[in-house]
Amino acid sequence: MEMAKISGLSETIKCSLKLNSQGWSDQKIIESIMQLNIRGGDCVEDIDRLEADQGLNNFTESLAYKGMTLAEKEEAEKRHRTSTERAFPSASSIRRYLEKFHNEEEEEKRLPGTAFIPALNGDLTSLASTNQSLVTFLQKHHRCQEATLDQDATLALTHKENSLYCYEKYKAYQPFNTYWHEQKILLHTEFRDG
Repeated sequence: MEMAKISGLSETIKCSLKLNSQGWSDQKIIESIMQLNIRGGDCVEDIDRLEADQGLNNFTESLAYKGMTLAEKEEAEKRHRTSTERAFPSASSIRRYLEKFHNEEEEEKRLPGTAFIPALNGDLTSLASTNQSLVTFLQKHHRCQEATLDQDATLALTHKENSLYCYEKYKAYQPFNTYWHEQKILLHTEFRDG
């Protein structure tokens, strides 16, 4: 999370996304999802495992207001209608937040039994653009003149009722990823059903 601050990712999220005006900030929710991913979480409910780690809570809370002015700290504390004892947002808060990236208008274009890639809504486009700050930071500190891009669609097993069967004959989603080999980073991912 210190790297998110140093690289400018936290500031980019703060400036680019304005989905939550109350409660947990966009920055805090996204950083929590990142921590969940880094620590091997499989679903948003795994956030409770992070919450149960007192050492991680103390570390996370020590970073929460780092670098903020007194006015910014007060503003951050006012976001919650009630005081919170949590270091991380709850699974239900994260799920509600993630639902804001769903493009409901695209659902009517779906055809039964076929894979579909919905167009991004404005919020998801803004979220995707935040990756640019990380790539810029990486190139600034570890310049690379070559870019070998590996693009691949992999299968991710799922048990969701409305998911489709893949060519391997099990229910799956198929994320399409673009990986920059020399920098060892994922540049882009696009989740596909079926």
